[in-house]
Amino acid sequence: MKLDLPKYVCPRPRKNGTMRFYFRVPKHVRPEGWTPTLRLSDDIVEMFKQAETLNQRLKAERTTGEPLAPQINRQGTIPWLLERYYQSTRYKNLAKSTKELYGFCAKDIYAWSKKAGHPHVKHITRPLIFRFLEQFVSTKEANRYTRDQFSSQFGRVANAAGLSHCVFRTLRHTAIVRLARAGCTHSEIASVSGHTDASVANILRRYLPRDTKVADNAISKLESTRATEPKNALIYVK
Repeated sequence: MKLDLPKYVCPRPRKNGTMRFYFRVPKHVRPEGWTPTLRLSDDIVEMFKQAETLNQRLKAERTTGEPLAPQINRQGTIPWLLERYYQSTRYKNLAKSTKELYGFCAKDIYAWSKKAGHPHVKHITRPLIFRFLEQFVSTKEANRYTRDQFSSQFGRVANAAGLSHCVFRTLRHTAIVRLARAGCTHSEIASVSGHTDASVANILRRYLPRDTKVADNAISKLESTRATEPKNALIYVK
């Protein structure tokens, strides 16, 4: 039985006998900025609704020359993924501050996707991702963020997350304490944080709690050393 499809709807058969549907507008009738091919729903009823909406938009835009409401989000694109995520229970259960932070990040991702023509995620290659990340690098003299630029960006993110009291220095000190509690030496910590050994020592002297965790690390190292010593070996300290 032949299906009488709406105008500009192109079916493509799958190997399992089902059909995929696309809305394809020829170039000579396509308004400027209109996406050449849009993936429609596999559900017949939903597909007809989408096609009807798109044909109405196409007719209006060709008549007025002005874009109307946004086109439907193609399945598998960044806007489609964002829309699905916003409708998910996982997103709805997030704290308000977390939603604000995610929304802040999503704006940059959406803007990049729009500039790239909203490609399907399977076509998002490593070079495309690098081009996306380049927008977060200072273009002045092709240098990466200066200290002030980074601090400004970090402040914006912290405020959006409801952590206006948090500064990047605090996070570095927290990381240093955690590394020390994990049993890292001062030199190992300094290689991660970028501090000198002396600075690491000063930070730990101020912030590292002398609790059972630190004591356990010390005893564990002592036992590990004793395991390699000859039996009955004694060390005397004058």
